[in-house]
Amino acid sequence: MKLSRFIVSVLSIGLLASCSHSENTRESFKAYKDFEVVANNSITWPEILNQEEKSYIIFFYSETCAYCHEMQQEVIDFAITCPLKTHFLNTSENTVSIKEDKVINVKNYEEASITGTPTILEVKEATITDNIAGIDDCLTYLNEQRVKQN
Repeated sequence: MKLSRFIVSVLSIGLLASCSHSENTRESFKAYKDFEVVANNSITWPEILNQEEKSYIIFFYSETCAYCHEMQQEVIDFAITCPLKTHFLNTSENTVSIKEDKVINVKNYEEASITGTPTILEVKEATITDNIAGIDDCLTYLNEQRVKQN
């Protein structure tokens, strides 16, 4: 009986500590829109395929997505240092088509979709050529692009 109370107590303390930690972690993140590079390169859903550049990427994020915040500094550093233009789209402030399947090779934003956040769409010649979803795949993509650009 004493052992089960001890285990419940330890688990309760651990749960409270993890909740407290995640809340503090969220508060320590600066909002994406507070970064100048994001503010200057934000676009809306209808604009995803009609940018000036021939090749660019769009980083889809949500202010409430823990994974987006986890990779925040990495994607912002990429946008500042890499010649490949990076645009940002906040899914919390824009209506975005979200579907289960990744869509590529489309030339009309109405046919496009993402599977969630974080996501990177690669656009070449006004066509979505790649659709990368999830923190691990997005970070791998950014690192591969850094190597290609240098």
